[in-house]
Amino acid sequence: MKLLEQYAENGYVIVPDLIPHAKIDRLAAALERFKHGRRPYWSESIHKWILPGLDDKGFMVESMENFTRLWFSNGMKDAGYDILLSSEINDVLRQLKPGSNEFVHWLNHLFDKSTGSNDHIDNWYLDTDPAGELVGAWVALEDIHPDSGTFRLFPKTHLNPAMKELWPMEHNAFVKHCAGLAKTLEPLAVVIKKGTVVFFHPFILHGATDQVDPHYSRKSVTSHYIPFGCLRKEREAIAETPEARLQREMKQARKLKGRPIAVSHTLHDELVFNTAGLVSFAKSLVFGQSPIVMDMKRRSLADN
Repeated sequence: MKLLEQYAENGYVIVPDLIPHAKIDRLAAALERFKHGRRPYWSESIHKWILPGLDDKGFMVESMENFTRLWFSNGMKDAGYDILLSSEINDVLRQLKPGSNEFVHWLNHLFDKSTGSNDHIDNWYLDTDPAGELVGAWVALEDIHPDSGTFRLFPKTHLNPAMKELWPMEHNAFVKHCAGLAKTLEPLAVVIKKGTVVFFHPFILHGATDQVDPHYSRKSVTSHYIPFGCLRKEREAIAETPEARLQREMKQARKLKGRPIAVSHTLHDELVFNTAGLVSFAKSLVFGQSPIVMDMKRRSLADN
C-alpha cells in the first residue's frame, strides 16, 4: 500500500530509517550541551520561558517549543533544521500531498524525556484554513523503549466527523473531552527505532504516556508542515482579508541555506522570540517565576 493510501486510511504512516543517524547524533550532542547550560527556552509542556531543569537521571524535565528559533542554542538550531527542513522529510510530504511541491515548517517540539502529553488533535492548536492540510511528523532521535512513555496514536480517528467540531471548544473542555474519548478507544503505542518518522493527520487523536521507568529517555522531535500557498488557521480575529493574509504568509515563508522546506517566520519574528526569552528570564530573577500559562501534561487533568 502506498504511503498516501495508508495515511488516508489510518491517519498516519510510519517511515523506517528515514533520517540519517549522523544528523540525529549532531542534534543529540547539541541538546546535551544546551541542557547543561544556563540559557532560557520556551517550554511546550508548560508554556513559559524557563531554564533547563534536569531530573536525577540527567534528562531535561520540560520539553522545548520552536528550539530552532533560539539564537544561542549551542548548535541545536542548525542541527534541528538539518532534520526538520531536510530532503528526507520533504520527499515524504510530497507523497502525502501529491498536489503540492513545496512546504512550510510551522512549529516544532523537542523532548528529552516524555512529558506525558495530553491526548489531543492538532487541529485545535494549528491547522490550515480550510482545515486538514497540516501534516505532523514525530522523529525518533533514539530507539524508543516501551517504558519510556511512548508517543501514541488512535488510528482512524481522523475519519470521525465529530473531530471537526472540537475547534470552538475552550481549552480545558477540549482536553477533557479528548481524555474521555481516549478512554473509549484502543491506542497504538509507537515503539520505533532511531531515525524512523511518524507522519500524522491534524484530526487524528494522539498524545503520550507518562514515563514508566525513569531510566529511559524518549529523545524525539515533533514538527508540523503545511503546503506552500495554504492559509493558516488563526484563532484571533484578523482585520486582513483571507487573500491579504495568504499573501503575507507566503511572503514571510523563506528557505534557509538551500534547504527544500521553508520556515514560516521572519528574522524579525526570531528577534522578538529571543528578546522575549531574555526579558522573561530577567523578570524571573527579580520577581520570581511566572505562573504556568497552559499545562500540556496529562497529569494536569487531575488538578482540574
